[in-house]
Formats: sequence, structure tokens, C-alpha cells
Amino acid sequence: MNDLDILKNANPMPTTQAPAPPDHLAESIMAGDTIAVPRSPERKRNPLLVAVAAALTVVVGIGGLALATRERNAPVANQPTTSVPSLTGNAPPDNTTPPTTVIGIVPDVVAPVECSATGASPLQSDPSLPAAVDAMRLAIGERALSCDYAGLAALTTPSTTYSFGGGSDPGGFWRESESRGGNPMLAMVTLLTLPATIEEYDATSEAIDFERRNLILRLDGLGGLTDSVSERIDGLGDALSAAETEEERFAIAAELSVMEQELANLLSQHDRIEERLAELDTIEGLARYYSWPPAFAYDSWDEVPDAERQQIAALYTDQDLESFDQFGSYAGWRIGITEGGAWLFFVAGD
Repeated sequence: MNDLDILKNANPMPTTQAPAPPDHLAESIMAGDTIAVPRSPERKRNPLLVAVAAALTVVVGIGGLALATRERNAPVANQPTTSVPSLTGNAPPDNTTPPTTVIGIVPDVVAPVECSATGASPLQSDPSLPAAVDAMRLAIGERALSCDYAGLAALTTPSTTYSFGGGSDPGGFWRESESRGGNPMLAMVTLLTLPATIEEYDATSEAIDFERRNLILRLDGLGGLTDSVSERIDGLGDALSAAETEEERFAIAAELSVMEQELANLLSQHDRIEERLAELDTIEGLARYYSWPPAFAYDSWDEVPDAERQQIAALYTDQDLESFDQFGSYAGWRIGITEGGAWLFFVAGD
């Protein structure tokens, strides 16, 4: 059972089983980013640039180790490591969390990177929403308008679901979707202009167990990564002591500074996950969140009124809209924010 199933099962209306959506709306899962950097002509190397390049190389290598560690720790092969949304508000932002899968209408041919939200109108405050919900809604909309991927990632928490296929870089995931012709930025802005639907579900349900398991897996991965960074720092300290030239000391010191910052970031993530695990033990009763678009609240696509279909029509082709009918319910972009103002999810597919 994935996150969407859990959230949909919380609605009072029964869930209708239906066939999987067609291929063009299937989940686009980004297992990791590989960035090709063109070489420049040979020239005299600047020591500072050499040092920084070396440091960045180590960070990238360590990131790969983290992915490998998470794969080794996965309990079941090919099982999506989804993160179930936070049930409480005011969770601290986490820039590198998995939070989970955004898909757009993504063609096979990679297009130039452009912002799909360019030209969209800025969001206006909605006084009908709780202040915390409206504040998060406006913050998301403001960053989506300019395709500020780093700013959007900073609004997520360890429990924000952005991909049903797992991952640890929501900003990179959305950037990739946009670069392939998807429209996650436009979807964010468009959906958040619509009326919100209030959803409730049992906070002591399977959602808690899913989130707890996911956070524990993340802690395991962070532990291995932290050990690797710590070992690298120790090695750099020894190398710095043994360095014979000023140029060597400069290069080693630059890399050491990068590694120390990375270690501080990893330890901060670890503390936030521990805090969230402690919160899960205190949650009882019903949890409330606000979701967009209204079409997401219906169990069946047939139940969605024409007016609410028109609200989202600009995000999809006629074929996409027909696929919702074949699938049985709305399976496009949707976004959720907890009553306390934490970003719960932004996904498409099922």
C-alpha cells in the first residue's frame, strides 16, 4: 500500500479498484542525477580552483555511497521507499529529504530547461485557510513561479512525499521533470489557486508505521554516510599535518572545510529525524490536512463535476483527461499541507 492509498482510504467514500493508468501517466522515477560537465581547454590551473574541485569530487562520491547504502538497507527488492506525509505542522525544513514522485506529462526527448510557471499569476492570500496553511501555500507558489528549486526543497520536511519511487533531492527531481517537458511548477501554482478540501484520517493508522519505517531507513543511510565523512575528515587532518608545501596545505584545508560543513549538515538531519520519530509516538486521534485540487477528493472521476474538471484542464491534454476516466479516478498532480503548515505531499500518478 502506498501513500496515496492510505490517504484515499481515509475518506468516508469507498475506494474503487481500477486498472493502472496508461504509460504516459505512469510514474517517472528519478533514481539519481548524473551531470555531464564539458571539459575546457588545458590551461594553467589555479590552486584554489583545484582545491574546490577536489572537495566537490569527494562530496559527489560520498553522495553515491549514500545511495548504495540505502539500497543495501531496503527491506524488499524494488519496493518503493515512500515517505508518508507528516501528520503534524511546523516541522523544520529539510533540504535533502526524500521526501518522494512527481511526474509530469514527460516526453522522451529532453527539452531545454524552461520554467513552466512563467507568466502565471502570483497567488493571493486566502483568509478562509488557517494562517499556517496559507503561509506555506504562498511560499510554495512564490518559489514555483520562478522555478526556485532550492527554495522549494527548503520548504520540505523529512516526511514530505514528492516521489513514490524514493529519493533525497526534491529540487533536483522537479528540475529534471521540467527539463524533460513536465510541468510541476505550473501545477503547483495552478492547484494552489483553487479551493482547498479538508481531509481527515486516523493518525494512529498504517500511515504512522509507514513513516516510522521510512525514517528509520533514512537514519541507517545517514549513519553510513556520516561515518564515511568522519573518516575522510580524519584522513585530511593527517594529510594536512604531513603537507610539505603551502599549495598542498591550501588544497587540503579547502577540502577539509567542505567536509566539515557536510558533516554538520548530516548531523542536523539526524537530529531532525530523531525528533520526528519522537513526535510519532505522541500522535493520537484524527489528523487534518488541506488538499488541492478539489478533483482529488472524489473517489471516482465520474463524480468530478465539469466545472472542477475545467479547473485543471490546462495542465493536461485531452488524452490525459480521458486516461483518468479509464483509471477510474483523478491521478494527476495534487498537493497537501497539514493544518499546522507542514508540506505534506506533491505527487502525480498512483
